[in-house]
Amino acid sequence: MEVSLVQTAKNAYSNLSTKSNSKAFTESLANENRKKDSVKISEEAKLLSKNNRDNKNIGNQALIDSKAEQDLPLEAFALPGWYADLSPDYNLVDTEIGISYEDSNLARFEALSNKEKNDLYEYNSTLNGYFQKALQSRNINTSQEYYQSIVKNNEINESVHQEVRQQLINNPRMIELMKQFGIS
Repeated sequence: MEVSLVQTAKNAYSNLSTKSNSKAFTESLANENRKKDSVKISEEAKLLSKNNRDNKNIGNQALIDSKAEQDLPLEAFALPGWYADLSPDYNLVDTEIGISYEDSNLARFEALSNKEKNDLYEYNSTLNGYFQKALQSRNINTSQEYYQSIVKNNEINESVHQEVRQQLINNPRMIELMKQFGIS
């Protein structure tokens, strides 16, 4: 690969200011541009370049998937209603208009001790892990698949619900935390 040398801005400015009208200046610029420098490309660089081209196809697929996500309705990104039933109230956004801070879920959350906040984190992480595992076991990996399988298909949605609920019930620690947070 050959690369042309480029004159620095400083030299260009000084040459333009002192010799801009001379024939010698024009010839020196032409000679400067004719000078060539050779560069060797290492095997590692060639391999990286090839991998970059190969990965471009993966990137193009991601753009297509992203465009498909943009075409989905907002409901496609919602958690199922039963997920909220398995979540402590501390996780829920208050929907009542004009609610005072003292009566809000945020105030109740902030009043929790550090241990209770850690317990809440543990419960939420486990619940989410069970949910993700249930989705993966059904090969639900994209937003489009989630929309078609969970949001639009009550049968699959309910089977995921039952699987998650069963895993919670089979875990003594989760039963303890569900009681602590008032989840039945």
